[in-house]
Amino acid sequence: MLESKVKCPKCPAAQYKPSEELKHKTKFKCPKCKHEFIYLKNIYFESPKSYPSFSADDFMHPWDKSALNSLKKIPGLGKATKQMMKYSYEKYVRVNQLGDNIKVTNRTCSYVHDMVCEASKKLGVRQPSTYLDQNPIVNAYTTCVEEPIIVIQSGLIELCDDDELFAVIAHEMGHIKCEHVLYHMLADFITIFPSLFPLGNIMAAPLKIALLDWSRKSELSADRLAYIATENKEKLISLLMKLAGGSSKLMDMIDDSDFTSQYSEWESMMQSFGNKVWKFAGTIFRSHPFPIIRACELNSWINGIEDNRNAA
Repeated sequence: MLESKVKCPKCPAAQYKPSEELKHKTKFKCPKCKHEFIYLKNIYFESPKSYPSFSADDFMHPWDKSALNSLKKIPGLGKATKQMMKYSYEKYVRVNQLGDNIKVTNRTCSYVHDMVCEASKKLGVRQPSTYLDQNPIVNAYTTCVEEPIIVIQSGLIELCDDDELFAVIAHEMGHIKCEHVLYHMLADFITIFPSLFPLGNIMAAPLKIALLDWSRKSELSADRLAYIATENKEKLISLLMKLAGGSSKLMDMIDDSDFTSQYSEWESMMQSFGNKVWKFAGTIFRSHPFPIIRACELNSWINGIEDNRNAA
């Protein structure tokens, strides 16, 4: 569970768990150095476990693992892509992130920084740089292989509570842990710069379709890491509901069991060949699977973990 804490910007090592009265004040005076500053919420983590020894194979979804292995078997693709990204697209990304977005530090948006530090420590992932992007689309993504960057868009921050935001950050670190970032960047590169390929879109289309098919499967693995970090299935399901419905105002009116039960209706619909064709048409150029599929795949995996614990 996450709780509010105050951190002094002048002596950041000094942290104070605020009383109920302090939570409603806009200014705070550090009892240590007497510096006065605007109160900004930080996060205090009570983490029962850390998992630095986890390997990707411990939690990767089998669909993701199979598709990623197929991509890695394409002769020269991984090595050539890594060199191309290192000396071209990664530089483009870094220039744009540093120039157009806000970099999160222990002083700027420090409660997000605290989340990144905690998720990094908890999951054994090298701490990435984090940027906030003014963008109403509800999304976050990870980019750059050599020195990873997590980008969180403002639309997502507005929609999520603190526990959900922490789950998003852990999810993004899952992509780093599973070595997804290189091929995600390649898919983005093909989308943004198709003219750099011979015959443009015609030449790039088959590879793009294969990369997006794998990308949708990779999200299922990253969802699992979000659960490993939070151990809070309810918050993960509520996050996926928000991604599907997109309205924090209506979240209290949505029943999570009704949401997951949509999967049964979805499976019945997929018995029809015609509906499978429409599903293919609707997802072929999506980077993420439908939220209902993510919720039910995650729920099934968590239930399996709980069954194993009960059996032990």
